[in-house]
Amino acid sequence: MKNILLIDGFNFVKLLLCKLINSEKDMYVSESINNVTEWVNALKGNSKDSPIDVIVLDISEPTKNGLESLVDIKKNNPQTPVLIINGSNNYHYAKHFIDIGCNGYISKECDTQFILDGINALSKGQNFIEPSALGKKIKSIANIESLITILTKRELQIFLKLANGKSLSHIANDLNVSDKTVSSFRCRILKKMHFKTNFDIICYALNHQYLMKF
Repeated sequence: MKNILLIDGFNFVKLLLCKLINSEKDMYVSESINNVTEWVNALKGNSKDSPIDVIVLDISEPTKNGLESLVDIKKNNPQTPVLIINGSNNYHYAKHFIDIGCNGYISKECDTQFILDGINALSKGQNFIEPSALGKKIKSIANIESLITILTKRELQIFLKLANGKSLSHIANDLNVSDKTVSSFRCRILKKMHFKTNFDIICYALNHQYLMKF
């Protein structure tokens, strides 16, 4: 039995996903949550008898940044495969998700069978990229620079939070570290990127499509 975790997305979409997944004999949704930070904190203090086989991350909500959520998940639980369901028709973000380490990527326009196929593939250790969602589009944006080649995973994690306008104290609370630690990482990021202020980070994120636009 495949144990599935649903994260983010609109509540009614999660209800539909739960119904779809639970209709399969060999998979079930053990948990559906709205906040990655809460799940990460619970993960640190809790070892479940039934480990998660696949995480389904729905990035259809424009108020949340899917890249930030994916980095948080991968930083804290790199072994569990993540299937992205993209609520946007803009596939420029696909390359960033794949670079950061998502194992599956599906568009909102896909047939529901692709969701089940993706979960099955990921649970077997395979990757799953919906061909009709990406196709030539992923190749046409291959020249977009990837921050994963410049920053460490922790630096990328903090970069995305700064790019989304979060304060040092907010980020420290998200990551359960001190303000001083976040400030230190911010300095490293600015130095590596040859930036002076957070405004430079935000501009870079916008220009290189690290901020989601729906």
